[in-house]
Amino acid sequence: MPGQQAKGQVTITVPAGTTPGRYLVTATLRTSAGNASTRFTVTVGLLDQARMSIADVDSQETAREDGRASNVLDSNRATFWHTEWSRADAPGYPHRISLDLAGTHTISGLQYTRRQNSANEQIADYEIYTSLDGTTWGDPVARGRFTTSLAPQRAVFPAVTARYVRLVALNEQTGHKYAAVAELDVERYR
Repeated sequence: MPGQQAKGQVTITVPAGTTPGRYLVTATLRTSAGNASTRFTVTVGLLDQARMSIADVDSQETAREDGRASNVLDSNRATFWHTEWSRADAPGYPHRISLDLAGTHTISGLQYTRRQNSANEQIADYEIYTSLDGTTWGDPVARGRFTTSLAPQRAVFPAVTARYVRLVALNEQTGHKYAAVAELDVERYR
């Protein structure tokens, strides 16, 4: 009947070995009356950003732009955390940002998405730490170097149980003293 809404259920099977991340899916319903499409995001193997919060950050720019650390947890690549830059004595590297996962989880990776609207402040070398209490961090669970890719980049490590995850940025791709991050995601151990 015209004006009625079709009801149904869609099952999405995620292939084994799919890299954790957010995937945009388009579903199309084909009927004799025409086609209807919808788009939605499917999250695979990531902790829910909405449940996380910022536990600690070395600096954030809030005077001259919205560079709040919480922007890394808003699922919006257009916003970003930016270290403080408006003061002449703004801090340089290393920079750090720590996430509170809102409970203990077994995790095995961190995904970093760089600022999307500028080539500046891209993290190069990094270390990742985990903690159960937000005070005791121990040795890094991962070290590496990010590229200049706009896509999310993975830092994987052996499975660990943690409540807190810390990204320490050691330097920047072009030598600037600031850091910026669009999104941070934490991978569940599978």
